[in-house]
Amino acid sequence: MLRKDPIFWWATGIFVLALLLMAVTQNQLWLVLMIGSYLLGPTLASLGVARRYVDERQMSIQYRSGNIAFATMIITCIVLAIKLNADGNPSWEMFNVAIIAGLATKALFNVILVKNYREAATKIIIAAGLLITLFTSMDSMEGGPSLGTLI
Repeated sequence: MLRKDPIFWWATGIFVLALLLMAVTQNQLWLVLMIGSYLLGPTLASLGVARRYVDERQMSIQYRSGNIAFATMIITCIVLAIKLNADGNPSWEMFNVAIIAGLATKALFNVILVKNYREAATKIIIAAGLLITLFTSMDSMEGGPSLGTLI
């Protein structure tokens, strides 16, 4: 067991710190640390920083599970936004921000990790603009055209 890589031990230390914070404090910092401990290894490996600590099988599993988790989170955000909007709760718009941020980030890293930076800027600007236009026009469909839709 002691033959684990350094990233495993860093993640374990962060996890233990999260457990200690959960027991001692009432704030939510422990949750952020726990998520960080779980995502530390796969994130560093995906960015190429810790690639020597993982093999191709681990990268393939992480890639597939990451895509499934991302799709699940986007679908959950859409369902919750629809439910909050139907209930008349104005906080549903925050889920739209989460959806746009998630999709834009995925598009950004898909293009950047291929290392085609010139094409990346164009694709990201167009995709983010289309998503913002889509959500703005959906918001204004209830009350007719608005200044936000025009902008």
